[in-house]
Amino acid sequence: MGKQFDQIDDKLAHWISAQKLFFVATAPLGADGFVNCSPKGLDSLRILGPRLLAYLDFTGSGAETLAHVRENGRIVLMWCAFDAAPRIVRVHGRGRVVEPQDAEWPALCAQFGAQFELHPSARSIVVVEAERIGEACGFGVPLMDFVAERDTSYRWADAKGERGLAQYKAVKNSLSIDALPALRHGPQVLATYAHTLHQFSKTEQPGITLLAGKGVEGDAHCGVTVKHRSRVAVDPFAPNLRQVHLLQAELFDELAAKGFVVQPGQLGENISTQGLDLLALPTDTVLHIGNSAKLRITGLRNPCAQIDKFQKGLLAAVLDRDANGGLVRKAGVMAVVESGGEVLAGDAIRVQLPPLPHKALERV
Repeated sequence: MGKQFDQIDDKLAHWISAQKLFFVATAPLGADGFVNCSPKGLDSLRILGPRLLAYLDFTGSGAETLAHVRENGRIVLMWCAFDAAPRIVRVHGRGRVVEPQDAEWPALCAQFGAQFELHPSARSIVVVEAERIGEACGFGVPLMDFVAERDTSYRWADAKGERGLAQYKAVKNSLSIDALPALRHGPQVLATYAHTLHQFSKTEQPGITLLAGKGVEGDAHCGVTVKHRSRVAVDPFAPNLRQVHLLQAELFDELAAKGFVVQPGQLGENISTQGLDLLALPTDTVLHIGNSAKLRITGLRNPCAQIDKFQKGLLAAVLDRDANGGLVRKAGVMAVVESGGEVLAGDAIRVQLPPLPHKALERV
């Protein structure tokens, strides 16, 4: 019944390519981690050599395979015959993930031809070097007829648009459900800022050190209890929910279009981010930054009259109204430090959403 192959010869390659569906399974190294198995279709597989395969990986609601492959490389691909003679083929091997920003991407994309052009949600290509190629009977696999490929993924990606897909990947695909890093390229730290004095703008730093439960080391707003003077005046013993201020750098372009010249750090943020819509995240979202830092978002920064003192009319520019007339605050988010560590420009930001139900951000 069982049989092993030294390589994928032309006959086996022809059979594999004829299958409309295959499965990919991976697992983390941790004993408590979740094993993952994913179905793949859409003509997404290519055989690149006798012991080399690759498949186009599309944006989805998770990124377990990518995270597991990044951590340990182990992967198995499986095909089943759903028509004609029963057969199962498995390829065990070592995988690696190639993303659009990697040097290999253009050459690998060429292997998929028009398929890549047709699918804007392609987020990576998984390359697999086979270590074991085996065959099993497949007697228990049912007979089924192929009807058609679904076009749902194409329509979904088109509806999301480029910015929508980027935000979706940032929120859904940066970490596995076991909090392992998945996609390497995504939201990042643009720059870091701090100042020892209570003043409106902060000074750019080569990096900042986050202290668990306190904030940015050496910054005026670092502390367990409130440090913003307006909050101190109300209750100096209240917990500091505004330890770190994060601001999306995309706001600066928006303000420039309205005639304002605002540079990163000038609105008093500690961390300028790029590629992530901070305002759309729910309360208690955890941001993993760099090697060890973790920030939990507590709410929205409430822009005050000091902004108009910095540049006249700027306060109105960082406020808006939603479709229901509700006030939209665009001056960034506030967070507390869950785990300390160094934060540098260029550090990756990975998003870990809180348990459902999610609560929209409010001013804090």
